[in-house]
Amino acid sequence: MGIIMRMNKGKTNFLRNTGYWPNAMLLLYPFFVTACFAYLSEYSGLFPSILAKSSVFNVLLLLSGLSAIAMIASVPVKNGILRTVYFFQFVFLFCEAYHFLIYDQLIGLPSIYPLIDTNIQEMKEYIAANLKSGYLIFSLAVSLPVLYFSISPVRMKKLSCAPLHAVAPALTFSCIAAFAVSDIKPYLIDYNPIFSINKSVFSAIREKARVNQLNSHAPSILPGEVRNDDSEMTHILIISESINRNHMSLYGYGRNTSPHLTKMSDQLFVQQDTCSSRNTTIPALQEMLTFATREDRDYLYSAPNLIQLMKAAGFSTYWVSNQQEIGEHDSFLSVFSSSADHKLFTNRRGWNDGVSHDEKLLLPVREILKNGVRKKFIIIHLIGAHARYDLRYPESYNVFHDADKKSHSGNGNVLSASAMQTFNQYDNAVLYNDFFTSRMIDMQDRLAPVTLSYISDHGEAINEKGEFFGHAENLPYRSINEIPAFFWISDSLKISMNKKITALKENLHAPFQSDQTIHTLLSLYNVKYKLLDYKHSLFDTSFTRKLRYCDSLRLTRDPKSTSVADAYISRPAGSPVMAQTAHTIHPSFLQFIPR
Repeated sequence: MGIIMRMNKGKTNFLRNTGYWPNAMLLLYPFFVTACFAYLSEYSGLFPSILAKSSVFNVLLLLSGLSAIAMIASVPVKNGILRTVYFFQFVFLFCEAYHFLIYDQLIGLPSIYPLIDTNIQEMKEYIAANLKSGYLIFSLAVSLPVLYFSISPVRMKKLSCAPLHAVAPALTFSCIAAFAVSDIKPYLIDYNPIFSINKSVFSAIREKARVNQLNSHAPSILPGEVRNDDSEMTHILIISESINRNHMSLYGYGRNTSPHLTKMSDQLFVQQDTCSSRNTTIPALQEMLTFATREDRDYLYSAPNLIQLMKAAGFSTYWVSNQQEIGEHDSFLSVFSSSADHKLFTNRRGWNDGVSHDEKLLLPVREILKNGVRKKFIIIHLIGAHARYDLRYPESYNVFHDADKKSHSGNGNVLSASAMQTFNQYDNAVLYNDFFTSRMIDMQDRLAPVTLSYISDHGEAINEKGEFFGHAENLPYRSINEIPAFFWISDSLKISMNKKITALKENLHAPFQSDQTIHTLLSLYNVKYKLLDYKHSLFDTSFTRKLRYCDSLRLTRDPKSTSVADAYISRPAGSPVMAQTAHTIHPSFLQFIPR
C-alpha cells in the first residue's frame, strides 16, 4: 500500500487525480454500447455468458493498453495518442450504430467485403438508398461523446510508474490467458473495436484476391452452345443448410417439424432417397451447381456452372442469400454469386456468429417475382439449420422443450441435459425452415409457369453417437448425407411437362446423389447443353442410379434402438437407416465445426 499511496516528489497518485480512470471509463464506453447491440441482436441461451467473458477480456485489454500509454513520459505525446484513439472509437461507434439500425446486426466481414468489391456508382446508389435522418441523429447522439473527447481529452498527468510496472504485466498476462480460451476466442475478436476492424479489413482484402483468382479460371460459353426455347418462365432453386431429412415429419419423423410442407405434400414431388455428395457446404455446392462430381472434379474449372448456363439461355439470374458472401470457408459462394446478374446477401455477420433469420429473404424474393422480367432463374441460399441451431429461429418457433434424459442414446449412454437441449434446438430450426419454404411456395402464382426445387447442401448428425452434433468432411455418419429434395410445379406447367413428371414419379424412390442435381435441373428447365447427361436426370426415364458415397458408409445403429433420437423417428417401410461411428464431440463444439 505504501508503494501506491506515497509517490515520489513531483509525481501524482496513480489512483487519484491522474485522468487514468476517467479515460478508462470513456474508452470502454464504445465497447459497452456495441456489446448492448450484440446482446439485442444475437440473444440466445448461450450468448450472455459468451458476451460476459469477452467483456471481461476487453476490459483487461483496454486497461493494459491504457497503462502502457500512462507510462509515457511526455504528456503531449500520451494525450496525442488518446486523441487518435478517441477519434477511431468515434468512427467505429458511429458506423456500428448506423449499421445496426439498417441490418439489426453488427459489422462483420460480409459488410466490409462489398466496400472493396464495388464501384463509385454502386456506392452512391447504396448511400442514397440508406441515408436516413433518423439513423444519422441516433448514431451521432450515441457517438458524439467520444468525438468530444477526441477534441478535448481528459489529460493524463505525469505518473509514478512503480504501480503501473506492477499492474501492466498482470493485465497483459490475463489478456493472453483469456485469449487462449477457445470457446470465446472468435467473440473476443469480433467485439473488440481494434481487433474486429483489423480482422475484417485484412480478411476482405485477402478473400477478394482469392475470389479474383478463382474467377480467372471461369470458362467461356460459345454462342449457340446453350439453348432454351421458353418465352416466359420462372425457375426457383432453394438450397437449404444442414437439414437432416430424418428430422422432417415430411419424411416420417415423429415430431411435427414440417407441418406446412406435410399439409401440402399432395402438391409436392418428394424424392425419398437423396444423399449429398459431400459433408460440407462448399464442396457440396461445387458438385451441385457444376458438372464436377465426387469422383471427377475436373469440370469445376473447365465447364460453366448452372448460373452461367441459365444466363446464356436467356434467363435473368438472381442469387439471394442469407449466408455470408465471403469468408474463410466461403470464397466459392462469391464465385457463384458473381455469375448472377443480380445478387443480394442479407447476412452481415456470418454463419458462425449472429442472428439473421431466413425470413429476411421473403420480401426481396417477392419483389423479384413481381419485377416484370419474363424469364427468371432465382437461387435462394438459406442458413437453414446450421449450428448454432438456437440462432436460426425466432422465439415463436421455440416449441420443442423435451427434457427427458432417461432414454438411452444409441451407444447406451444417458443423454446429458445440454445434449437434449441441442437436440430440441435443431428440431426447432427444422420447424422454422418448414415455415420459410412453405411461405415461398405459397407466394407463387399457380397459373404462371413456375417451378420450385428444394434441396439441402448436406445433412447433420444429431445426437446419434456420443452426443455428436454437426458435420465435417469425411465423417462416416450417414445422416450427414441424408438430405431432403423435392419439387413443386405450377398447375399451368403440369400438362406441358407431363412426360417429365411421369418420369419423375417413377424416380422418386430411386437412389439419387446431389452431384446429379445440375443434370436434373437442366432437364427440368429445358436447357440444352453438351454436357447434360439425361441418365443423371430424375425427369428422364433413362435415369440410372450411381454409386453413392452414403451407400459406402457402415451401418452401425441397431434398427431396434430405443434412443431419444429413434423415439422420434418413424421411417417409412424400406427407407434407409442412419449410420454411426465412434466419434464423440460435445455440443459446445458446435460453433467451430467447419462448413
